[in-house]
Amino acid sequence: MTTEPLLRVRDLCKHFPLGGFFGGRGRVAAVDGLSFDIAEGETLGLVGESGCGKSTTGRLILRLIEPTAGEIAFRGRDLLGLDASVMVSQRRNLQLIFQDPFSSLNPSMTVREIIGEPLHVHHVDAGSGIDRRVAELLEMVGLNARHMGRYPHEFSGGQRQRIGIARALALSPQFIVCDEPVSALDVSVQAQILNLLRRVQREMGISLLFISHDLMAVRYVAHRVAVMYLGKLVEVAPTAAIFDQPRHPYSRALLDAIPAPEVATQRKALLEGDLPSPINPPTGCHFHPRCPFATARCAAEAPTLEDDPGGHAVACHHWRDVPQWTGLSPALTRPVEPRLARLLERFRERPLAEATGS
Repeated sequence: MTTEPLLRVRDLCKHFPLGGFFGGRGRVAAVDGLSFDIAEGETLGLVGESGCGKSTTGRLILRLIEPTAGEIAFRGRDLLGLDASVMVSQRRNLQLIFQDPFSSLNPSMTVREIIGEPLHVHHVDAGSGIDRRVAELLEMVGLNARHMGRYPHEFSGGQRQRIGIARALALSPQFIVCDEPVSALDVSVQAQILNLLRRVQREMGISLLFISHDLMAVRYVAHRVAVMYLGKLVEVAPTAAIFDQPRHPYSRALLDAIPAPEVATQRKALLEGDLPSPINPPTGCHFHPRCPFATARCAAEAPTLEDDPGGHAVACHHWRDVPQWTGLSPALTRPVEPRLARLLERFRERPLAEATGS
């Protein structure tokens, strides 16, 4: 007997038409045939270079933008078949944490108004119950409830991101898209936010789509990792499998590009060339112009994402034939990346300092 995933995505596509002053033709395939599942209480890390379609994928799932084709099912219910009014009620279960903790908060609203707005929209805890719920959420994310009357500019970047997380948790959602939630923060604050997300997920059973460029942050929070390249998934596997023995040459290149803390560490050959234009992607395997193992077949035939019994899927014609991967730098193979290890321990379960000036 199989368990139905919380979120089921099949053949998801988003094609943006090209325009311009002279009425240009064509389209950009920002997302091109993505299929994946996310189970209850699971974190799926979505990684890849800028421009590969990660953020677009998150917004498609939430229907902030409409897909060109595909299926999105939440608890077995087709989200794309819902009209606008029904979708509004469904958004209680689907939330988003933004990348920028400043521009994502309305500077003219107090923290109470920012966190309480979802409660007003969905008619939850009306009246005096709003203050009580906002206070609970602020305490949950490590902020002082006494400061709910302050404005976003009166908080630090990490505190603002905690406010954004509290807003996302206000309606007790079942699924949250985390779109680069720590990339704009200092390293020590990143550690606190990552621990906060893990704790909240553990306590509330929330599923996460964690979009990030920071592979070591993904390694710390994700149960599985999906590697995306030019609108397509090239590898999906449990986190340990991705970091111990990646199969796709692009996954290997991303891991080889992680900075090693040892000064004497010899750098491996890094990926050459830029991400091709999605307006005119390469034929066959999109990665073949940058792949050191590409053959004529790679240029002519697009590989499919093949899954093995262990849940390790890869889209590569020759992954079985490429040389053995040499692995991460020894300092990066510890349970937590050294850059964050001591900080994660130092700030574990420690609430962030109260608002500036307190």
